[in-house]
Amino acid sequence: MFTEQGVAGRQNSRTVRRSNTRAHVCALAGLLMSITGCWSGVSGGGDGDGDGDVTGTLAATVVDEFGAPVAGAEVAVSLGGSIESDMTNGEGVATLTGLTPGDASIEVSLDTFQTRTVDATIVANQTVAIDVELLRNKQAVGGVFTTSVIGSPAENGRVVTIEVQVVVVDQESRPIDTLTSSDFILPDCTPTTPDTDPNVSECVRVQADATVDRSYTVDSLSAEAFQLVPGGAEADYAAVLMLDQSGSIAATDPTDARLFSAKSFLQTVDAASGDSVLLTAFAGVGSHIPVKIPATPLWYTGTFVSDGASYFDELDALVDKTGGTTPLYRVLFPEAEDPAAEPGFMEGLIDNVVANAPSGLRKAIVVFTDGTDSECLSLDDCRAKRQRVIAKANAADVSLFTIGLSTGIDFEALGELAGGTDGIFLFASNAEQLIPLYGSLGKLLSRSLPTYTMRWTVRSDTDGTFASGHSVFGSLQIDGGGTPVTVPFIVGIP
Repeated sequence: MFTEQGVAGRQNSRTVRRSNTRAHVCALAGLLMSITGCWSGVSGGGDGDGDGDVTGTLAATVVDEFGAPVAGAEVAVSLGGSIESDMTNGEGVATLTGLTPGDASIEVSLDTFQTRTVDATIVANQTVAIDVELLRNKQAVGGVFTTSVIGSPAENGRVVTIEVQVVVVDQESRPIDTLTSSDFILPDCTPTTPDTDPNVSECVRVQADATVDRSYTVDSLSAEAFQLVPGGAEADYAAVLMLDQSGSIAATDPTDARLFSAKSFLQTVDAASGDSVLLTAFAGVGSHIPVKIPATPLWYTGTFVSDGASYFDELDALVDKTGGTTPLYRVLFPEAEDPAAEPGFMEGLIDNVVANAPSGLRKAIVVFTDGTDSECLSLDDCRAKRQRVIAKANAADVSLFTIGLSTGIDFEALGELAGGTDGIFLFASNAEQLIPLYGSLGKLLSRSLPTYTMRWTVRSDTDGTFASGHSVFGSLQIDGGGTPVTVPFIVGIP
């Protein structure tokens, strides 16, 4: 039997439960509204800042003139008074998010490249993709064709007259043929004191003692017997491009300038040119810096082809393949008695060119290296090996063209290899000179560029300085049409 008080109690209980249910429903509804409100800020799949604002994204792909990705370039977006920036990755891509919609100015920059500015419109909730091509900076550059001594040394070996033949090209690889004798200066030469490297000759190399350096002065400010020699008719050639991929090259060419610049030369070799080219790379097995090219000491990336651009992919693949030693002379001419001889490698590059180059073409090997052979037992051993390589190349009628970058190279080695084989020693003081240099290489190989010849009389205070077997080192300073050009050379005294 229910009492009135009991009925009232049960009614009160139901009222409380209904009130709690309504509270829970309201709380749940509030939570849903809150969640809905959060999602509403990013509707459409775009970027948002949580306050209802929408933004856009920019994806910039940066390549060079050959279509290769440019890593490390800064991409700066200017929009609405603010600047956002990012660096391109290994694929040449920079992605900037959270950008305010509107018209933007994008500046792309990197050392050794020309800065470029492009426009783009940032769109809310979208990724805008742009492609930017950067052109590399380029400077005039020069090289040495031939050097010789005129007559015999005089005044007890204190005075000698030397002749130098050089070529100068502008930033577009075109020959500069308007220079005068006053545009060429040969400075006096004084050895460094104290001598920081006795193994490197300065000014004059003395045959009896390679550690002795002697200074000299130059008689005249302007070159004597100065003349412009017209280029000859183009001759088709078969050339090997031999790239140093040893660990030491990372110091002289840290940006891999030799690789992208080589494309300037390779693209000039096509079916219409009548020329042929082969790409190779070299490095030796080292104890501290592992070799990275697939085969040692010489890697043939292919065979002689008439389509130089077909090697672009192989060049790009060499970017991360530096390491090992520098077996320069053994790669060109291996000798069985060499302590560093490798089983199975007895056909050097000179013999390979003779055996495989298309017939009827002028044969040449273009060597990019720092010039220091790491396998030599001594300075004299290096010089003896170098002379045997020169003799081998001359017997095979193969010219050696040498290319050096920056002052950290062995000028003596590169100058003698080229000068002793009717080749050309080319020197770039920085990466910006490599593209014009490589771009003119085809004309240099065919001997069709105009050159300058000139003479200088130099003198020493010491008897016998300019004696038979000694060599004179110099560095021509040239005004290359408003751009300074440095051309080092070596002249052997017969």
